Amino acid sequence: FALYFICIHAPAHMAGMITDPRRARRVSNTAAAWRLATPLALLTLLLGALLWPLYDGAASSRLLALTIQGLAALTLPHILLELSHEHLHARLGFTISHWSASRTMTTLHRALPGRPPSNR
Repeated sequence: FALYFICIHAPAHMAGMITDPRRARRVSNTAAAWRLATPLALLTLLLGALLWPLYDGAASSRLLALTIQGLAALTLPHILLELSHEHLHARLGFTISHWSASRTMTTLHRALPGRPPSNR
């Protein structure tokens, strides 16, 4: 799961924000995406560290419990935000589907550093 999230899911989201200014106006390039994402990532790690003493058991089971519960707490709001974003775009006449694998990979491919923008 971690490899999927780190290698596919997160980069696809970042690429989507970079290539579509309607999604995140302050994210215009990879450096801006990292600059804005880093404080949230550090805050997440801090929250996990603060919750760590509340869990019993071996370190591996504590980490697994924190990870699964953290993901569960983030997944529903994340999905609702994406669906509301797509609904808004559909009402405005845009046909962008975050859930489409081909669209996500195309977006990711376009946003890779050193790649010239395509006209597709």
